[in-house]
Amino acid sequence: MKTIASIQESFNKEIRIFERYLKDIHRSILELNKQVKELESYVENGGSLNFPSQAIENSTARTVGMIDTPDVRRAVSYALENRTKELKEYIEISLTMAFSHFMTIFDSRYMDVISLFYECNPKLLKDVTLERKLMNFSYKSFGSQLNSIRQNLKIDFSKLLGDDRIEQLLEIRATRNIIVHNSSVVNDIYLAIVKTSPFSEGQKRPLTIEYFEKSTELMQMFFSTLCGELYEKLP
Repeated sequence: MKTIASIQESFNKEIRIFERYLKDIHRSILELNKQVKELESYVENGGSLNFPSQAIENSTARTVGMIDTPDVRRAVSYALENRTKELKEYIEISLTMAFSHFMTIFDSRYMDVISLFYECNPKLLKDVTLERKLMNFSYKSFGSQLNSIRQNLKIDFSKLLGDDRIEQLLEIRATRNIIVHNSSVVNDIYLAIVKTSPFSEGQKRPLTIEYFEKSTELMQMFFSTLCGELYEKLP
């Protein structure tokens, strides 16, 4: 049988690998951001490409340089603007993929911990199979899961982490759900959970590096607290 310690170790190992991956992604994002800013500055300053004429090897002919005309400038600016837009999309894709992958790791180990608790306390199943119990639990909203944990596992995260962090956890889970199920577009379900959201229904919920780092750090804090509390309660 798995133990809290072994589940925590698996989670920590996966996160360590994930964090090394993130360092590479972070460097790539910084480079993309740099390219975006350089291109935006170039376009804003009216920059265009002006290639000097060059000799063709083994020939007396020469290439003709690009003439810096208004038409050429507009064409180059259009190409640069498209490239800038593309780079910004790369950044968003990288963050979204990283966030989704982290939440997948979390969900897997989170359910391992919940499963272990019920395995060790079969009386709490109340004539329901473990599989059915876990399925019912997984289908609940994160807020309902926290209520269930408080009632059945006697762990009150509001007291342990504070109401502000609980609100942040609920927002993180709501963000995960619209990423997976609604292409990151804010819907009425998200707004019902995140009542103070600055985003409107139909608006795409953006991800930033700062949000990603704070969110993953808080989810790890939640997982560590859950494991620590259950370690004291398991037989």
